[in-house]
Amino acid sequence: MARPRGTDASGTTTRTRILAAAMRQIAERGYAGMRLADVAVDAGVSLGLVQHYFGTRTGLLQAAFEAGTEVNLRRAREIAHGPGTPSERLTGLIRWGCADIDAADGSWEFWFEFWLAALREPELSLRNRAGDQGWQDAFRTVLSDGIADGSFAPDGTPAQVAAKLVTLLDGTMLRRMLGSQGADDDLDWAVAQFVRPAVMSLPPRGD
Repeated sequence: MARPRGTDASGTTTRTRILAAAMRQIAERGYAGMRLADVAVDAGVSLGLVQHYFGTRTGLLQAAFEAGTEVNLRRAREIAHGPGTPSERLTGLIRWGCADIDAADGSWEFWFEFWLAALREPELSLRNRAGDQGWQDAFRTVLSDGIADGSFAPDGTPAQVAAKLVTLLDGTMLRRMLGSQGADDDLDWAVAQFVRPAVMSLPPRGD
């Protein structure tokens, strides 16, 4: 059977390969340093093909950030609505949020470049807000389930606590990226302070 047009031997579409290459280039070279020619080489396609799919550099950048957001949030929703107790799903979200994953799936280098760009570009700022809200929605789902079954007893609504947890994760990962001492110390303890688990003992706080 003939291969669908625009796919390689693995079934990956050309557009997807270009987007993955763009994410890697953004993570490695920064938002300002990404060039269409480098993306083309990384993706193994011609510069003309990159321009065919995305037009301009700005078009490719926006598409890359949108694709990264989609991948990230899809996994967050899978965890939030998946199997396991609320405590297990909350742990899963925290672990996913702190994962050192490939740039094509949304590495932290990629996301910090996104945030820097969003400070200056209104369109990216709107995309960032939507992605942030999606993360908060995933946490709110798990927190609501945990409150309903008695696993959690937070001082605040699920929406309030979800916002705090997303802020905690972002700050933790920024400090890790900068090599700050103790960046990951007591993350579980800090999460527990917001969630106040009712059916488990709090992890001891480190010095």
